[in-house]
Amino acid sequence: METALSSGKQAAFVCAMAGARESKAFLSVLDTLLRAYMGGAILAIGAAIWVAQ
Repeated sequence: METALSSGKQAAFVCAMAGARESKAFLSVLDTLLRAYMGGAILAIGAAIWVAQ
């Protein structure tokens, strides 16, 4: 039985994660604040929907 991340795919996955981390490390302050604001907005919408049920 093959798992979701077989041995050949693990190295590619790790490289992709490292690349994503590196690209996020060089974001500007404005981009970082915008990402934080949008993350908070999504969380607030989800909480509002959960409370409204």
